[in-house]
Amino acid sequence: MNRSLRYVVAGLLNAVLLATPAAGAVQDNPSAEQIARKYLARFGEGYRAQVDPQRRLIFVTALDEEHFRQTAAMLAVYADIQRKSLFSGRPPWDVAVILPTIEDYAALGPAKNVSGFYNPAHRALVSVDRGRVLIHEFTHALHHADQASTDQRHPIWIAEGLATLFECSEIRADAVIPQVDQRLVVVQRAIQAKAIIPLADLLKLNQEAFARQWELAYAQSRYVMLYLYEQDKLSRWYETYKSLYRVDASGREALEKVLSVRLRRLEQDFQSWALTLRLPWGELDSVEGRLGVKVRNDRRGARVVGFVEGGAAAAAELIRVGDIVEEFNGLSIRNTASLMAAIRAAGAGRTVTIKLIRNGRHLVIRQTLGGDT
Repeated sequence: MNRSLRYVVAGLLNAVLLATPAAGAVQDNPSAEQIARKYLARFGEGYRAQVDPQRRLIFVTALDEEHFRQTAAMLAVYADIQRKSLFSGRPPWDVAVILPTIEDYAALGPAKNVSGFYNPAHRALVSVDRGRVLIHEFTHALHHADQASTDQRHPIWIAEGLATLFECSEIRADAVIPQVDQRLVVVQRAIQAKAIIPLADLLKLNQEAFARQWELAYAQSRYVMLYLYEQDKLSRWYETYKSLYRVDASGREALEKVLSVRLRRLEQDFQSWALTLRLPWGELDSVEGRLGVKVRNDRRGARVVGFVEGGAAAAAELIRVGDIVEEFNGLSIRNTASLMAAIRAAGAGRTVTIKLIRNGRHLVIRQTLGGDT
């Protein structure tokens, strides 16, 4: 199995990375306080817990007070909006949101490419990222609870379509607004090359088949969801889908009913719409304040194309234009998005290890990050 497929399978199957409680310690319905104490004992000194009984969230964190406050507030707003507008089922359990140090996260043994995951068996989310990865995995947690409330198990295209849809979004006080992101390039290239996955096939993919064509499957699932959102029919489609689940679990009947077209016409409309979309400049040329570099995607990682004046990288003069970032503080870098996640996970002011490719040679530097901007 190649490296990319190993990464995707790890994410799709949500490998059990949290140790199973010892025999005799397992309880059918442990209280939120008991769950919090279990994780505090697991992670040890430097962690604290906070229970949000209204939203059935249990936070276990090593973040400093200010960053934790910001993160918890963001997730609270996000949960309230999504449970009101989309995931309407009453949560049947508490979800643990664990925000560890990068060292403790690495000790859990996740794939090097993964900076967060949701474990449905333990109803626990673990993330060193406080941005897109965190929202992606938190969406999985909310969706999992909503499925359980109706005794349903939705297909992979829906689970990943919703998670990828909202990972790149603007969270306002009363709405979550999905944005166009870099996955658009994958969809548009597939359409132009006539290599897009037929919708009839996408809706029926199992996890293994989804993983075999993961890059396109993720991207296409996201943009089908964005298409529904742009038609102002995402919530209606999801409720219709749940009501028709026993008749058609794939989602096809709900799509045809809500959009009032047959799947073949929907496919034509979707492709025409997708080709009209354009990436915002920020998605093509990302800037991360703490490191102070401008980067673009490269098949080997994230390529440095410039610096932020007065930023940490410019001041240290260790990184050069043309360098490829292949690993950041122990996390493998696949693209600009994974670099941004790794930088956020490291925290402001920390000194990190960065592996670079420069003129075909591999080298390692130690770089101190700047503060938040």
